[in-house]
Amino acid sequence: MWEKLFWRGSYNCSDENAYGKILYYYDVNSETVTPLCSKIDCKHNNVECEAYFDAGGENDGGFVYYKHRLYMISYDDTSGTKLISFDENGHDKKEYCVINDNPEY
Repeated sequence: MWEKLFWRGSYNCSDENAYGKILYYYDVNSETVTPLCSKIDCKHNNVECEAYFDAGGENDGGFVYYKHRLYMISYDDTSGTKLISFDENGHDKKEYCVINDNPEY
């Protein structure tokens, strides 16, 4: 597991499983780890979880925190590899560009 530290806490992602990865936030003050998911009954173990992201084949599934947003490379079988971002709470997903629209690449 790896992380990006900030003054309030850190963002971490789980090891990849059959579904991809789950993004978590660690609060330094309360020492709690919380998935970036607001669904009440979510078990955070499948693609329906808001904190889920697909690491995308050979992509390392890493992310960069910049100006209050989390940026990462994502992959899906339909559109291929693309740059996406989320706000600090894991919401407000934005897709910026398709890096490679050939899923076989």
